[in-house]
Amino acid sequence: MNYSLGNMLGRRMALASLDPDAKGYIDAVVAAGGTVSGTQRTALNTFYETGKVEGWLPSLKRLYLPIWGVAAPNAICMTSLTSGTFVGGVTHGSGFVKGNGTTGYFDMGISPNTLGMLTTSGHMAALTKVTAGAGARVMIGASDALTDRMQMYKASGSIFSRYIESADGQISGVASDTGIITSSRTPGNRRLYRRSTSARSLVASNTLPDAVVMPTRNCFAMASSTLIGASFFSDAEFGAYGLGMGMNDAVDEAYSLALKNLWERTTGLTLP
Repeated sequence: MNYSLGNMLGRRMALASLDPDAKGYIDAVVAAGGTVSGTQRTALNTFYETGKVEGWLPSLKRLYLPIWGVAAPNAICMTSLTSGTFVGGVTHGSGFVKGNGTTGYFDMGISPNTLGMLTTSGHMAALTKVTAGAGARVMIGASDALTDRMQMYKASGSIFSRYIESADGQISGVASDTGIITSSRTPGNRRLYRRSTSARSLVASNTLPDAVVMPTRNCFAMASSTLIGASFFSDAEFGAYGLGMGMNDAVDEAYSLALKNLWERTTGLTLP
């Protein structure tokens, strides 16, 4: 047999066996200038298949895996295949993106309100590789006014999560912002978790009133949209970030573990 022909046929068979959503994302990354290895293809395929079996994939409204070292593929959402926009000083590293703490952020191009993140549920997730700088630094955020905010941020050694029209919608706890930070809201309940290596720990939880308004401004990563534009810039390294709905505690745990496995298998790095 011609081994070159055999290798080509094997590669085509492998591509043909990919989950269709995994293939769609991989094709989009490659078309945008990214390079996806065989190991990365397998990891991506496993992520999508696991999400369908465990039931959390349909809950993901936006999810970005900015590991490709190039802005265009880093901007592609894994679930909608739409692209957001990088603004200001952003470094596209090997396995992460990093804002400069003053101008750099990512605009997802859609608002929490448009995504339907109202009283029923809401979910934010960010994978951060290193601790952000001093002061308030937003991982994910959107804000129309002081009381209409959806944000996850770090300040003074604590992690904060907000789904609020008032201060009653905020929870926080002392924790590092390295690892995977997830914030879930289901009716009347708030939970904030951090996953480091294979362990997931509860940062804070509470039973709080449901907000009836979600921001109509676009959601950002590495900063928050506000009345005056982007604010509260982060200089942490981000390996993933996204928004979802309908994730209870068990679903959040399964999803954060799958996200950990995806990032580690596609980058060769280890979650802090």
